[in-house]
Amino acid sequence: MEVEDKTIKELLFQYSKGKRYFKGWCIEENTPLKEVNLSNICFENCILFVNFQESKLNNTQFINCNIKEIDFSNADLTNVQIKNCSVESAIFKGANTNNLVFEENYCFGITLTQED
Repeated sequence: MEVEDKTIKELLFQYSKGKRYFKGWCIEENTPLKEVNLSNICFENCILFVNFQESKLNNTQFINCNIKEIDFSNADLTNVQIKNCSVESAIFKGANTNNLVFEENYCFGITLTQED
């Protein structure tokens, strides 16, 4: 997976300009994005070490991503798809997970299912 280092500032700028598809981005900043609306994004082949606490991420897709240590605490994950991602230490505490699709993800070499 080829990735390019980016910043949260770049993500927010591109989103504000209407970009919704992000491929090959590497964002490793733990700066809280509290209460940010990033709905309808698709992250593909990305590495995201991001603090999305209390953010609105409904209708977002994480496909083939490394989202280890991502923080979704109290975030809106309604209609989110997380597929084929590395999810070690991801935090979902208090998140709204209505209609969350969680498929073929892995944690420490084990494939996780929706029930996990």
